Amino acid sequence: MVGDMPLERFRRMIRNLRPDDFVFSVIGGNQYAAIATLKYSVDFDFLDSPAARDPGAEQVQIIPARALQSYLGEGIRSNDGAMLRLIRQETRARVFHLAPPPPKEDNEFIAANLESNFVDESSEIPTIARPTLRLKCWRTQQEILTKLCAEAQIGLIMPPNEAVTPAGYLRPEFYGRDSTHANRRYGELVLKQIMALVESSDQKEHRL
Repeated sequence: MVGDMPLERFRRMIRNLRPDDFVFSVIGGNQYAAIATLKYSVDFDFLDSPAARDPGAEQVQIIPARALQSYLGEGIRSNDGAMLRLIRQETRARVFHLAPPPPKEDNEFIAANLESNFVDESSEIPTIARPTLRLKCWRTQQEILTKLCAEAQIGLIMPPNEAVTPAGYLRPEFYGRDSTHANRRYGELVLKQIMALVESSDQKEHRL
């Protein structure tokens, strides 16, 4: 829907790559946002660690963390995971997957820049979910991606440190003009990560 190359054609392209070549994946994206951007009629939260405290908000339904992990994990593994496994099986090159950027903390910005698919879900003015819920859902997605990539022998590239606040959110200067995506400045940082990874690999090979 976004790219311009069918998966089958891409698989043919990477089939003859060498072990010292690279393939970088941006398959999928911010699946966590589908459940953690808007506050729905049944407001929910979850405890993401044994030491976590109850969020304390009124009328919040606490769900088991494993239920959220299962819900996100099933979708990620059956869709993104299936494509990543196909890519890994198709090539001898080194395969890396880019993690989605962390969530935005600013609810006012999100409310003013909601994508149409969020607005269409409600006939009323949407209420934005708590930033802490978005961050916990994003971290849950990262845990799922980490396990999936490890199982498939794919490297996972985390968001650039320069683009993340101490609390773990996306820094405002890297906000894209919608509720979930980052901007070109963030993309430049990711390209620098990729180049540093490739150059580091080249230097190691030269030393051998």
